[in-house]
Amino acid sequence: MDATARPAIVIDNGTGYSKLGFSGNSEPSFTLPTVVAANESFLDQTELLSSANWIAQYNAGIMADLDFFIGDEALSRFRSSGLYTLRSPIRHGQVKNRYRRMRRVEDAAMSS
Repeated sequence: MDATARPAIVIDNGTGYSKLGFSGNSEPSFTLPTVVAANESFLDQTELLSSANWIAQYNAGIMADLDFFIGDEALSRFRSSGLYTLRSPIRHGQVKNRYRRMRRVEDAAMSS
């Protein structure tokens, strides 16, 4: 099948939910909450600070770059544990200073 015959992928990143599907379909194939649950102590660190604290994170059993959850799993972890803070990478329809969180949501959505 040549590339022009394949339907385009449509991604609608919304404040509440992200929806993924194919052009021409009447409904999205996947819908997930646009939220990230991460360990609060590492949530807002810059990449430089996060790298500098790698040994402390390792010794604490927490890896900031790996210790996060997306969508429904994020909601579940947030509700069942006091260790995680729930954040939305999109507010009022805009991604501002939250690109790392939004990238996590997009990566998870594309691997679904």
